[in-house]
Amino acid sequence: MTTIAEMLPVFTFAQQRATCEACRHVQRRVLESFRASTVVLKCGTSKNTNSNSCSLLRAPGQPCGS
Repeated sequence: MTTIAEMLPVFTFAQQRATCEACRHVQRRVLESFRASTVVLKCGTSKNTNSNSCSLLRAPGQPCGS
């Protein structure tokens, strides 16, 4: 029997973030709330501000994808 863990892709967040941080298209944005602030990475290759996450645009077939 196949488990869900075997079906999901390997989670490589640290590696993906390091790749995005080194990219020439990266744009750092600070999101602030009343509790904390967080730095998010956006990709400058997309004009669509709703879907310009670095990790999404690094997927194959996307502007920063391989």
